[in-house]
Amino acid sequence: QDGGAAGGTEGFNLEDPVVVCGFGDVGQAVTNMFEVMEIPYVVFDMTVPRVIAAQESGFNVLYGDGSRPKVLHASGVDKPKSIAVCYTARQRAVSAVASLRNEYPDIPILARAIDIKHASELEAAGANEVILSEAEAGLNLGARLTLGLGINPELILPVTQAIRGDMDDLTWEMAYHQRESSWPPDERASSQDIYVFRDRKNFFPEDITETSGGLLENISGALRSAIGSGDDDDDDKPNPAGDVVDVQSLVPREKE
Repeated sequence: QDGGAAGGTEGFNLEDPVVVCGFGDVGQAVTNMFEVMEIPYVVFDMTVPRVIAAQESGFNVLYGDGSRPKVLHASGVDKPKSIAVCYTARQRAVSAVASLRNEYPDIPILARAIDIKHASELEAAGANEVILSEAEAGLNLGARLTLGLGINPELILPVTQAIRGDMDDLTWEMAYHQRESSWPPDERASSQDIYVFRDRKNFFPEDITETSGGLLENISGALRSAIGSGDDDDDDKPNPAGDVVDVQSLVPREKE
C-alpha cells in the first residue's frame, strides 16, 4: 500500500488528538500513558499485523504513514495538539520531523533519538524536544549498577541529572551548528560515537570521589555502551573514524 490511512476511524477520538508516529516499544509506552490519563490520541504505524493487534487490544491505531500531512488530514486530524515521533530508523525519524514541522510550524514535536548525533539532527529538523532513548537506558543501568555497589543514592541522582543536562546541551550545540552551517563538513558527516561528560573528573570533591568506589567510571562505561549501540535502520552506515567531540570547542548555549 502507499501509506494512506486505513482501518476506519469510527470510534476513534480524533478531536485535537496527540499524533504518535510509530507503535513500537516507545510508541506503546506513550500510548499506554495516554490511555490511563484519557488523553485523546491517534497512532499511525506501517506494520499491518501490529496495527490489527493494537486495534483488537483497544488502542487508537491506524495503518498509514503519520509523517505525511495528507494522511493525517484524510484521517480527520486537521491540527494535532502535539506530535510524538517514535520511529527507530534514524533517517526516517528526521524526515518525519522535517515534514511535520513544515506542515505544522506551531505544533510541539517531540522525538525519540538513537544517539546524540541523531538528536541534533532531529532538533535541526524542527523537533522541540528530543529524548535520547539509549542514553536514558544507560543512565538507568548505571544508576542501578552503582546503587548495587553500595554507592550513596544521594550521590547518584545529581550525577545522572548532570550527565543528562550535559547531553542536552551538546545536542543543542550540534543542532545549532547544523542549522547555521557552521560545522566543518567532515564533522557534520561523522557520527557522535563517543560521549565524554565534560565534568567527569571534577564533578565531586576529591574526598568524595576517593570513597565512591569508582562511581564515575561505572556510569561512564555504561553510557559508552548505551550511546554506542546502533538501531535497525539498514540505510545507516557506522562511522569508521570514531570521532570524539570536544564539548568545550562548541558555541556556548544561550540561556533564556
